[in-house]
Amino acid sequence: MSQIIIQRLTFTTSDGNAIFSDLSLAFSNEKTAIVGKNGIGKSTLLKLITGMLQPTSCSIKVTGLLGFCPQNFTPYFKQTIAEIFEVKDKLIALENISNGSTKIEDFETLDEDWSVSENITTQLNRFGFNNLSLDRQLQDLSGGEITRVWLAKLFYDKPDMILLDEPTNNLDAQGKQWLYQAISEWNKGLIIISHDRQLLELMDQILELSPLGAKIYGGNYTAYVAQHEIEQKAKIRQLQDAKKALHKTKQAIQQTQEKLAQRARKGKSARKTGSQSKLILDSMEERSGKTQGKLSIREKRLLDAATEDLSTAKENIAIENQIKIELPKTNVPTHKLIVDMESVSFAYQKNAPLIIKNLNFSMYGPERIAIKGNNGSGKTTLIKLIQGVLQPTSGKIKVGTTRICYADQQVQLLDHHLTILDNYLKLNPDINERDARFNLADFLFRNQEALKMVDCLSGGEKLRALLASVLTSNTPPQLLILDEPTNHLDLESTTALESALQHYQGALLVISHDNIFLQNIGIQKTLQL
Repeated sequence: MSQIIIQRLTFTTSDGNAIFSDLSLAFSNEKTAIVGKNGIGKSTLLKLITGMLQPTSCSIKVTGLLGFCPQNFTPYFKQTIAEIFEVKDKLIALENISNGSTKIEDFETLDEDWSVSENITTQLNRFGFNNLSLDRQLQDLSGGEITRVWLAKLFYDKPDMILLDEPTNNLDAQGKQWLYQAISEWNKGLIIISHDRQLLELMDQILELSPLGAKIYGGNYTAYVAQHEIEQKAKIRQLQDAKKALHKTKQAIQQTQEKLAQRARKGKSARKTGSQSKLILDSMEERSGKTQGKLSIREKRLLDAATEDLSTAKENIAIENQIKIELPKTNVPTHKLIVDMESVSFAYQKNAPLIIKNLNFSMYGPERIAIKGNNGSGKTTLIKLIQGVLQPTSGKIKVGTTRICYADQQVQLLDHHLTILDNYLKLNPDINERDARFNLADFLFRNQEALKMVDCLSGGEKLRALLASVLTSNTPPQLLILDEPTNHLDLESTTALESALQHYQGALLVISHDNIFLQNIGIQKTLQL
């Protein structure tokens, strides 16, 4: 049985940034997903567990063998598939024996693993590889293929616990299905960092990292969301109660102050009229002063306590990441032609294999269409043809609008050396700064947030800044094209993106393998390449 016990983990980066402080956790045979905003420390936690990073202070006890799938495979590019599976020597020994070798070293190296080649081939087939030579180097494969090879190796090794860091980022739809199946059948411990909600549904528990610390929620992603909503409603009630308590405290203090002021006025009046002796009035004034002092101390304590309760309640409330905005200018008439492709074929070079062959495709009005296909099927090529960046080898393309916005994964439409506000004004020179700030605030860039440099933003923030700039334009796009928009986005950023797109009233063309995202933004059709 595998087990990871972390006690009082503290980790501070070389520049003094405290990632973890006094964190205690335990993992066993459950399937656990780690979620949280980008930069919160998810990958750092896995690296600390595997020993790739050393904690500032703590105790990390690992029982059993760990298997780890990193995000960066560059150090392994020169290795062959056989070396990745750590069977190169066995395969050489098997070949020697097959050729008649009787050396004891070959038999000891093979260790009676006569089916080693067939077993690895079977495992690679399970992850979509047919006839993949074990002599191929990792650098000869695509990003998605490298990820699949590594996942195949991990599940082949059968360690006591598998650790995966964003394994679906480079996988196409079929690659994801192979991974989902492998995880569903896995009966040992697993820790995974992922924002893939379909994968998160396969988990036994969710570990959420946030500025408030770490918290484990039992169940899969659906259960996590439900528990989160219950907690959020309770925190909102606490905030409302704290506001009421502070208001009542201020009212009570004001009433007490008014009574004391009233008594003081009566005392002054009595001195003027001489209706009471000076000795009695002096005694009353002295007692009043002492009472005032005691009350002031008590009132300050009550006010400080109520204010602190309110501050704590505010800190516990999650920042609203829902974008709620009307975008009437993005409306596109139902019957307006957006794109019409008739018998379109395309090859990058003359006599080269066709990337797209005899494609017929049309899009009208505010339709929402997903483009799907395995890596290399021509999805990005199709987008370039629609934009006019490429011309078809044969066939006809008619585009019914010039108002097209293409949001690639690098969000190149934004100048990364300018602030969000400056980018907005650059893209919308006919909108003044005041209105620009209002529009950015609707997309959750409020006050100083609008002055952030684009280069310092997360992927989700960059995409949100672009949508704010183009969708609130006086001439917003009638066709919005998104290329794998949820890749590398945390769950909060994905939710914000979904809420923005739900208000867009134009045509939407999306390359994505995220089925939950496509469902949430109202995709109506799928073009399979």
